[in-house]
Amino acid sequence: MSAGAATDLEWRATPAWTWTASGRADAWNDHAGPTAGVEAVSRTEVRPTGHVGTELRKGSIAIATHGGALSRAPSFVERYGNRGAFIGEASLLPESAWTIDLGARAQGRVGPLRLNAELVGFATWAEDLIVFVAQGAFGRARATNIGRAVRMGWRSARRPPTPLRPPGASGAGPAARPRDPRGSRERLTSG
Repeated sequence: MSAGAATDLEWRATPAWTWTASGRADAWNDHAGPTAGVEAVSRTEVRPTGHVGTELRKGSIAIATHGGALSRAPSFVERYGNRGAFIGEASLLPESAWTIDLGARAQGRVGPLRLNAELVGFATWAEDLIVFVAQGAFGRARATNIGRAVRMGWRSARRPPTPLRPPGASGAGPAARPRDPRGSRERLTSG
């Protein structure tokens, strides 16, 4: 049996500065009766997860950072198997992790070209990861907690320079789509 509750919040401190937060609490009660060679396991747990982040914009540049605590209970197949390729493990612990990231995004124009770029660094510290480990010669696998892992890295992205189209120009770009007369946002039309 499991139950959960969650919330998401956003606060715009200034027109250029935004804070976000989310929280979730999951509770579950699990009982695995004794089976061949395995003792009965009974456990009730409450696992909170949460995230907080902020983004600051200055002109065409945005800087953002986020951090959070994550948790995941073992799935039904991980705990009890599926009578085929997967062997369950009733005593699995939930996975948990701490994660952070920091990034910057920029966009601008150089002459007739539109430019976009992004660079993000991230790190995750995880415990009690659940993986399926091969068992024997028949291709079966058993769900197992494997301990800890640390993952760190960075990601960059840029789009190729895009030529700006004069208003009303033909082509498949944003300038070719009709504009919403009520504001500056483009609207998609069906037709």
